[in-house]
Amino acid sequence: MKFLTAIFVFLTIHSFAQNGYKSGDDVADLQAKKILNYTTSSSSLKNLKGNITIIDFFGTWCVPCIKALPELTNYKNKFAADVNIFLVSNEAEDKLNKFISNRKPFALPLVVDEGNIFTNAFQPPSYPYTVVLDKNLKVISITNAADLTEAMLQKFVDEAKNMTVTKPVEVK
Repeated sequence: MKFLTAIFVFLTIHSFAQNGYKSGDDVADLQAKKILNYTTSSSSLKNLKGNITIIDFFGTWCVPCIKALPELTNYKNKFAADVNIFLVSNEAEDKLNKFISNRKPFALPLVVDEGNIFTNAFQPPSYPYTVVLDKNLKVISITNAADLTEAMLQKFVDEAKNMTVTKPVEVK
């Protein structure tokens, strides 16, 4: 009986443990090795320093994720000088390309997370899952895209104007 209790306790603790980034954490310089619908085919988070960055974990199968795309596109256009927005998906590149081509015009860059670099780092517990980073790549909000508002983004942008950009955190 003690053995079963020990297993139950272990599984309970393990199922609630989440080691991904939390609000207030500095995010490492993660590499996006393949980006669709963007000016370059690869980049890293350090190249986004200086602006607010929204990372939206996205699935082509996720209805709320798809419903949020028009509003995310609106934010991309309205805050173009101050906010970077990236979708991240660990689905196959051909499936993502097909999704994009069926939704022209598609304005958002989409990181193909083939090696689960972003997914493993942030560990989204479910979708939709949206992370907002300040201009120093510190997590300032974890939410979902549907709960982001223009007023929230404006507040983040205004707060960022008083911040100094620091050196990126090195991946160990």
